[in-house]
Amino acid sequence: MTQEGARRDRGERLPLSTRDRLVGAWTLASLAEDGGEAAEGAEGLALYTPDGHVAVQVTRAGGEGGALAGPCELDEDGGSITQRVSRVVAVGAADGLGDGVLELADDELVLTAPSGTRLVWRRARPEV
Repeated sequence: MTQEGARRDRGERLPLSTRDRLVGAWTLASLAEDGGEAAEGAEGLALYTPDGHVAVQVTRAGGEGGALAGPCELDEDGGSITQRVSRVVAVGAADGLGDGVLELADDELVLTAPSGTRLVWRRARPEV
């Protein structure tokens, strides 16, 4: 006999952790620097892996871009999620792409960096 609550019906789903909800590919929906308006023509991709790494690449209008990759640490204290990317490999204008406060709701991810840069990401969908 199992303890009450230990056995679950196959139809029941356990809630996913924040890290589990982050895993996958995200496309950049908007980028606003220094608390300003969203920049036109910005494109990007962020990848979160199950083992705790992140890779981000962003191209701003005019071709200026930046990228970073490294281990990603999440701190879920007090209702907010703080992301810290350590041992970063960064290329180009990567300021504001890594560390910051995350807001995660369904298929939208918002990163607000200490510099005021705000990136809004949407979960990537496979193109067929």
